[in-house]
Amino acid sequence: MYSNYILSEDYADFLLSNTPDSSMDDLLAATNTPFMLINRLFKVAWFPLDRFSENLLDNVLYSSIPKLYIPQSTTALDNAGILQVQERPTLGMTGDGVIIGIIDSGINYTHPAFRRSDGSSRILFLWDQTIQPEDYPDAAGSSHYLFSYGTVYTQADIDRALASDDPFSIVPSRDATGHGTAVAGIAAGSPDNSADFTGVAPEAALIVVKLKPAKQYLLRQACLSPSLPIYEETDIMCAISWMEDISFQNKMPLALCLSCQSWQGSHSGDSALEQTVRLLSSLSGLTLTTGTGNEADKAHHSFGEFGSNRENSVEILVPEGSKAFSAEIWCPPVSLLSVGIQAPSGDRVANIPARLGTQENLEFLLDRTRVDVNYEIIRGEGGNQMIYMRFLTPSPGIWRLYLTASGTSDSFYHLWLPAYGTLEEDVRLLRPDPFTTIMGPGNCIHCFTVAVNNTANTATESFSGRGYNFLDLITPSIAAPGANLTAPSYIEGYRGFTGSSAAAALTTGCNALVLEWARSLTPPKNYGQSEIHTFLLRGADRPSGETFPNPFSGYGNLNLEQSFLSFFA
Repeated sequence: MYSNYILSEDYADFLLSNTPDSSMDDLLAATNTPFMLINRLFKVAWFPLDRFSENLLDNVLYSSIPKLYIPQSTTALDNAGILQVQERPTLGMTGDGVIIGIIDSGINYTHPAFRRSDGSSRILFLWDQTIQPEDYPDAAGSSHYLFSYGTVYTQADIDRALASDDPFSIVPSRDATGHGTAVAGIAAGSPDNSADFTGVAPEAALIVVKLKPAKQYLLRQACLSPSLPIYEETDIMCAISWMEDISFQNKMPLALCLSCQSWQGSHSGDSALEQTVRLLSSLSGLTLTTGTGNEADKAHHSFGEFGSNRENSVEILVPEGSKAFSAEIWCPPVSLLSVGIQAPSGDRVANIPARLGTQENLEFLLDRTRVDVNYEIIRGEGGNQMIYMRFLTPSPGIWRLYLTASGTSDSFYHLWLPAYGTLEEDVRLLRPDPFTTIMGPGNCIHCFTVAVNNTANTATESFSGRGYNFLDLITPSIAAPGANLTAPSYIEGYRGFTGSSAAAALTTGCNALVLEWARSLTPPKNYGQSEIHTFLLRGADRPSGETFPNPFSGYGNLNLEQSFLSFFA
């Protein structure tokens, strides 16, 4: 019913809140605007793209535009106390009876890491959003029962494919990048003694979503390359709703890994996806884990304060060959922020007054550059002010932004550039700040957000995103190994895998083990996010001489064995 709108590049997707009154639904119905419920909080509505200008913010609110998400990857089980829990006779947890959910680039379902000893699949369901049933009429699979796009393959479909000489003729889903395969393997891969490999929860069931690419108009809005594996917030939210439903239908707890992250937004934990995480965190038998991202050392964040001095400046280094880039500036509502711009040629535009709905398209003739500036002063995430800037065909050199805060109240600003790897030529800040570089949804304090430590010495990796969030709330939660972990390859064999998604996958597996253990108690305990969060934090290693919590590793380094020992002490 909705697949034409979901898949078509001729329609723009907008995230709208499900308000208590029916005014929005009445308006959508009166204008014959199609929409679909995603969950209890949000719906997605579709409008013809040709109704809007090139810069969407000239017409719509920032919060209604789906954010973009990217994969976060760039001998650890023993260091995190996991093998000890798997091998301890009184525990022996392997994830049996628990579902691990992976929302990513797909999975190589033929890999031995996702098969039982008899060769059958451990994948309960695989939803490939990129394959429509009509694409492969002779293959297995069916249309989605909740959301009318993509194809869902059951365990029986996958087993039939595995028994075939040509499995991809039956289940044609592939993982083109290998990111999802690696994440699933770290969390739940079957043991392979010849490769000295095992996942954290090797007997957990798997449900997997292969995300479809984000629509091209969203990439153009954010000035990103169209060839990158970039995903859309609405598709991730649909995947979460489906996994919640599968968990409920099968009466099995769910440990969900959110291994794709976004640099967009205020970093206050108030995006649509983060609000969804906050809602689900109250449910029993469900955990949500994400990584911090890999942006701490990439020079993509700036921070400054306004006290008696009401001005700050930011310098952006643009390399040769840069085609376009965007920047987001956020500040709290205690003062209004305005921006002025100086190009590398010296051409300068004075500060643009901060007024409701300010939109400017600035031409720097000497630099042959256009800069679009949009102010959103009362409807940003969490009530924060946003200045959104798009630099089109920017001349190389140093671009200077001059920020001025109104009033006399102490205030501050944060500026974020797009994450590393999303631009064809990397744009950097000359005076970067490595803190508040955790990517969404990791800024939501209701999500289990995992930093990356080094397997050898447990020091936090230099790339690992750092807290705290925009509101100075504590995140990350904990640190876990995420450097050069052994993971299944999307082709064959195994490979090293590094990044915050590796640490998140490992922690997701730990959550599955705790969920299994809790259900084995007498009487069974149906733990949820808050209980398991507390359980793992209690046993974390906290080296002497360091202060905890801290913006690097939260409450310490993951130690699953110590968490169990502290419970029994």
